[in-house]
Formats: sequence, structure tokens, C-alpha cells
Amino acid sequence: MKPFDNTTLEVSVSSAPDDINFKNDVLHDLWICFISREASILGRKEVLNGRAKFGILGDGKEVPQVAMARAFRKGDWRSGYYRDQTFMFARGLVQSSSILRSCMLILKMIRFLQDDK
Repeated sequence: MKPFDNTTLEVSVSSAPDDINFKNDVLHDLWICFISREASILGRKEVLNGRAKFGILGDGKEVPQVAMARAFRKGDWRSGYYRDQTFMFARGLVQSSSILRSCMLILKMIRFLQDDK
């Protein structure tokens, strides 16, 4: 039995679908959706608190984006969409840890600059 791995966001397609792999795949997909929504909430807080003037956030349609990432194969193409951060997480093209780390660094810089005033 392979345990649920929350260290990577890239979706994996099980070679032999069975109950355990199916459950792990579902949990992993929900984890991707959760991380994507949390990244969007963090960005929205910055906009609503006035620390950011504008935000293009990726919340909404997380489950269809993960499903599309699962169905996407080499040779397929798509047009980019401003809310496709979940798709990017699911394909492993962007790591959530780097996004969250960048957001926290920006928050620290903003707070430092506000404290100087």
C-alpha cells in the first residue's frame, strides 16, 4: 500500500487501478485543490487589506482543472487562462511551495517598509 504523498503536487496516473491507488489519487487531487485555493485566499487577503492594488487569483474551477490535468497527454495543447494555477500545480509546472514562499517574502518586505514610516 502506497501512502498518500503530499510533498509533490504533480498528478500521477496509476498503471493498475485498484481501490488503494484510486483512494490515494482522489486524496492527492483534493490536496492539489486545497493548496491552490489556499494560495488564492492568501492573495485575496493581500488585496483586501490594501497591501496589493490588484490581484489575478486562481480560485474557482479547481476540480475541472485537476481533471483536465489528468487527461492531458504529450502532444495536447491548450490556450492559457488567467485562473489556471490549479492546472499548473497539477501538471507539476509550478510548485506551490515556491509560490507560498514568494508570497511570505513579499509580506515580510511590505511589513518592513510599513514599519519604516
